[in-house]
Amino acid sequence: MELLGAHANVYAPFYRQVNFINLTIPGVVLDPLVEKTPREDIFTAFDYYLKNVNKGERPFIIFAHSQGALLAKELATTFLGHPSNRHHNKNLIAVYAIGISVIPSDFARNPQVKFSQAREDLRVLISYNSTTTSEAETEAYKNFGT
Repeated sequence: MELLGAHANVYAPFYRQVNFINLTIPGVVLDPLVEKTPREDIFTAFDYYLKNVNKGERPFIIFAHSQGALLAKELATTFLGHPSNRHHNKNLIAVYAIGISVIPSDFARNPQVKFSQAREDLRVLISYNSTTTSEAETEAYKNFGT
């Protein structure tokens, strides 16, 4: 869905989410489920947006929450990190991935994107990491934010 405004265009694609039933089945892990249909839907929608709506001409911001934040992180790292899509990084202002954990190794696929350090930074990911004490003590979070 595209909404035209006085100062910005909002492109809000629909995608097939993983529902609560999938998340409560014992032994089912979220990440592999999100990597299938929702990821394909959001990658296809973002590719369409870049080629047919944005046309590589305008800066863009990606906002998402919860399951959508996981997909926003995938757009910033996997999609925009792919060699055929890296040229779009020049127009990326920021990715707001709220409600999903992000660790430094997530940026390996797209080193052009980094954590935000200052308000004027571009090509950054902004996230509110929420972790348990046991998660924070793992190797993945060692030296987090340095």
